[in-house]
Amino acid sequence: MKATNTKSADVGEIARALDLLMQPDDVHELRALDTPKATQSGYFTGRQRMVSCATTLSGPGQVYVSLNPTIPDLLAQAVLQDHDERQRDRDTSLVPRRL
Repeated sequence: MKATNTKSADVGEIARALDLLMQPDDVHELRALDTPKATQSGYFTGRQRMVSCATTLSGPGQVYVSLNPTIPDLLAQAVLQDHDERQRDRDTSLVPRRL
């Protein structure tokens, strides 16, 4: 059963959460499940662009961001590409979190 979201995205809360997670020059993945175009994901260094995409994709599906940064080489992949769930990135694409 798919959840239905009747609320609009809170841009301020999305930006605040990303400020807590992202360091300058970190690369993070944004993934949206159950969109009209299937699953979409993209890699970002810029918080503003990620906030914009997360806001656009929020709705009936689930949108989330990787907690750990990913390897910078993933930036070469298209922003918000469509893909099959079997093509998910492996844990080897993650950079250990700095404490």
